[in-house]
Amino acid sequence: MPSLDELGNRIAGPFAKTPSFTLLPAPAQAAITGGTLPGGSFEAWLSHLAMRAPFLDVSEQLHNSAISQELGKLLVNEIERSEGVALASPMPYWLRRLVTLWDRLATTVITFNYDTLLEQAVNASDMPWIDWHSFPPDPVGPAAINPLKMHGSTNWWWIPGERGLFAVQPAPLAGRWGEPKPSATVPGMERFIIPPLASKSDYYDISLTRQDWMSARDALQRARRIVLMGYSAPVTDLTVAALLGNYADPEVPVLVVDRAPDQIVNRLLKLGLHNTTAFPGTDPIAQFTAQYERQVSQTTAAYLKAFFMEPNPTPDDPVIARVLANHEHRLLVTGVRIEDGATVVVATEFQPSQAPLDMALRTPQLRRAVEDAATEGRRLVLAVGDQPRRAVLHLAHRTWYGNWLAVEG
Repeated sequence: MPSLDELGNRIAGPFAKTPSFTLLPAPAQAAITGGTLPGGSFEAWLSHLAMRAPFLDVSEQLHNSAISQELGKLLVNEIERSEGVALASPMPYWLRRLVTLWDRLATTVITFNYDTLLEQAVNASDMPWIDWHSFPPDPVGPAAINPLKMHGSTNWWWIPGERGLFAVQPAPLAGRWGEPKPSATVPGMERFIIPPLASKSDYYDISLTRQDWMSARDALQRARRIVLMGYSAPVTDLTVAALLGNYADPEVPVLVVDRAPDQIVNRLLKLGLHNTTAFPGTDPIAQFTAQYERQVSQTTAAYLKAFFMEPNPTPDDPVIARVLANHEHRLLVTGVRIEDGATVVVATEFQPSQAPLDMALRTPQLRRAVEDAATEGRRLVLAVGDQPRRAVLHLAHRTWYGNWLAVEG
């Protein structure tokens, strides 16, 4: 997906072909035709157009305001086009694992992006605890993540100027990962995004956005760790700077996961977040996700051993593995081994002609493995063929041709 200035450069060409382009001052027109943005950045240009500058007469102010609205629509169109390109490709494995880990750990996810790729990733992740492909998903167990979208979304609609409780209406997602589709319009309404302006206060008194910002403040005050992924914390984003500088604990660990993290780290240090560090790596988000999975696998055995103290497990329950919501995916837990400092639960796919009861591990064997991993401080992972190792995230009872204990990864 493009960065903000990349978005500005992409829509400058189509805008230059509109009648509105001729309403710009000659230097601004020259900048656009020369391949640069007036003011040096898309945010600066859009902010100038939206503000009532004292050197403009009323008609010029109205022209500029209309141009800023026109650019906002072009911006949404370009985001949707880019999103369609992304959805046409296979979903990255790291993204599937990242949203799964967020869900199981009840992570608060705050995003400043307009696109719906995160929501699409939740739908496409095929978590064992989600049965239906609709966002928000119908959960089987704890609810899936529902990101706080601080600047609106391409699937949010409103009647401009409305400020009531239901002024902004989210619409169902269009298409899915692997099958992009153009979103349908909502008659009589326009898409709701908070444009990239230096001052966004006019949009923050709307109920839905205010609710998300209040939830973000609460999450930051309670945070045990803050991870910034692809967010540059620009000094021009005064609202976010105030939120981080005033409500996050100055000593909370802050990790910057970015290809160019140094300047971001320095900006956060200046905001008073003294425990800010950069995550090293050439492919930082994918590498962070792998490390995140490894860290989670280090702690789950200690929590999951309590499962066997409940009255549900019966001594002879066979054990299956579930890594997808699809109940037809046939994985039997056939063994446990210790390898590379981890307790590895081995899952094997079987055919209907085979006798699963004879192949499956039984509950007492799994219990001993989990309790041993907790005692020895070993990681607890699930191995499925040649796929990357997953952290074991949950144990559950399922009825699947009888009583089965499920290891969910």
